[in-house]
Amino acid sequence: MAMGIILTSGAISMFTGNMKSSYNFVSLAKLDQDLQGVLNLIGKEVRRAGYDADRSIGNDTDFGINANSTSSCILYSYDNNSSGLVGQLDSNENYGIRFDNSSNKVLFGSSVTSCSGAGWSSIIDANTVEISNLSFTQNDICLNLENDTDCTTVPATSGDQLLWKKQINIVITGNYTNDPDNHSHTLKSTVRLHNDLLQVAP
Repeated sequence: MAMGIILTSGAISMFTGNMKSSYNFVSLAKLDQDLQGVLNLIGKEVRRAGYDADRSIGNDTDFGINANSTSSCILYSYDNNSSGLVGQLDSNENYGIRFDNSSNKVLFGSSVTSCSGAGWSSIIDANTVEISNLSFTQNDICLNLENDTDCTTVPATSGDQLLWKKQINIVITGNYTNDPDNHSHTLKSTVRLHNDLLQVAP
């Protein structure tokens, strides 16, 4: 009888361990899927940055990544109404995505020019997924078309044609809100903006 109890206890313990392991695997897989969905949504939106219906003007930089962006907040603009008018960026063509660490939410902003204030709303259900980190890093590639050199390391000569390929590195970390083990997962992505900038070196 004692041996039977020991064997039964061992079997129950093994079964419980397997169940927990399976739960953890499924939970992490689902979390990965949910975070990937958020990352894809951010990537699709950020790719629009810099779109301008009139690309014939080489130094037109009215649309693109706003200099007020931070590591946890990206501000950007694009020619939403395809007017293509230089210097006529409409107020509703300014957008932003930022991480709010006070609520652990990812926020999307429309008609925003700063990382605070009104115009922001959550793009995830914080009751399900809790974001602990979201960061943006701009990593542009510059090619001097005159001599095939990297413009960021080799100084360009006045009049050289420079091709800027815009890239944004995104890192997101999150966990399930009601996960007792507080499993977290991190995903990374490099977003290549669709709108290259052809510029003449001053």
